[in-house]
Amino acid sequence: MFSNPKSFLSSFAATNEPFAVLEDRIWLLEKADFQNNNYLCYSGEFFLLQESVYVPFLERDYYEQRREEVEREASRVIKQKLVDPLNRKKTELESLDNLFSRFQDDSVERFIMVDVFNAYHTRYNPREVEEEPEQNAEISSVNIPELSLPQLTVSDLTGIKTVLSRVVGERILCLNSNVFSLVKNSSKNPLNTHLLFKGKRYELEPLGKISEIESAYQQELFGNVERQVLRRSSDFQVLLEQLRSLKKEREERLKEEQKKYSLHTSYESDEIGFRKTGFDTYEVYIKLNPFIIKKNNEYYAFRKQIRIGTTLAANGSTLRITAPARVLTPPYHHPFVRDDNSICYLVNTKKDRWSELGISFEAQDFSDKKNRKRLAKQVALTLNEGAEALTRRYRQGTIPVKDLTPENFPEEYLPGGRSEAESLGLKIYDNDFQGVRKCR
Repeated sequence: MFSNPKSFLSSFAATNEPFAVLEDRIWLLEKADFQNNNYLCYSGEFFLLQESVYVPFLERDYYEQRREEVEREASRVIKQKLVDPLNRKKTELESLDNLFSRFQDDSVERFIMVDVFNAYHTRYNPREVEEEPEQNAEISSVNIPELSLPQLTVSDLTGIKTVLSRVVGERILCLNSNVFSLVKNSSKNPLNTHLLFKGKRYELEPLGKISEIESAYQQELFGNVERQVLRRSSDFQVLLEQLRSLKKEREERLKEEQKKYSLHTSYESDEIGFRKTGFDTYEVYIKLNPFIIKKNNEYYAFRKQIRIGTTLAANGSTLRITAPARVLTPPYHHPFVRDDNSICYLVNTKKDRWSELGISFEAQDFSDKKNRKRLAKQVALTLNEGAEALTRRYRQGTIPVKDLTPENFPEEYLPGGRSEAESLGLKIYDNDFQGVRKCR
């Protein structure tokens, strides 16, 4: 509110002088014993309407006298209603983008379903996939264009429609501190209280005390500054609405991403899948379809589809591959599978086999993109090594847990040889190889 909010209505309230407002002009009432085209009939007495000052002039003078306060209020509105909301929306959007980025970085489910699955699906052999160049995680920036701040002058505060008319309408009458709205009426009784203006007859409908009308008028005069500033800021309003819509879209996108990954306790994509086994542990596995091993020109069919997998243990921003892949669907009778369902892997006496493959069973940070890609490939390679051990290990000369012979594997042995093997339509792995190495 202005420091001195009183308007011309305050003067009329102080003097109790009757007046009317018609066609945006003040009309003073003068008692008379005759009628003309503009008069008031009230309690059997007649009052002539005398044309006075134009209301828009009064309102313009009102603002001129408070020019500095108008400018301060306009500046406040520009800052609080336009500039600050734009900056807040930008900050909110950047926070959403950062949250989305952190979710992508920190979600174990997303790491498995996106990074690990991709690393496995895109392999010919995971160890042969070239290391991708590091790319910095991108956070979408919101660029707010430079907009010209609205300029407000005193003349902008008065227009075709007066501020007063927004409060009381276009036609009022004030008598004895009471304000009336003038309503058209066709009654011909000359003794009824009425006002005749330019040949049109109006009746009086109470609006309230002039003090009440003055209070509402003061608030409207002050609020008009904000209204006119906002009317001249359509570019800001459009941009604000665009940012609100963008924020809503990104909030929905984040919810969808969270629903897509974090709410999953299990998921499969083709032959690879995972399931959450504890608060911070995840079992990642691949499905190995039935296959045939050829060894010493003998054929053995392993007809059971199995799952081979390992466990990932999360702790904050670190993730650990707990062990080499093992058979997850016992029992499984196989030369390289121990009684505890662990798989026999090749030992290289010159160098640790897992180090040679670039696989670590220590906790590793996966909070940045490069580490995630590297760790995902290690998980994929761990799974692939499990499948290799069951289908091709003889080619590497590893000593099995149990020799592959008809006596040890009577159910798997195919006495019909190659023709019987081919008739089954299963993939055949040729494991004939000379040389022996120990396994672990």
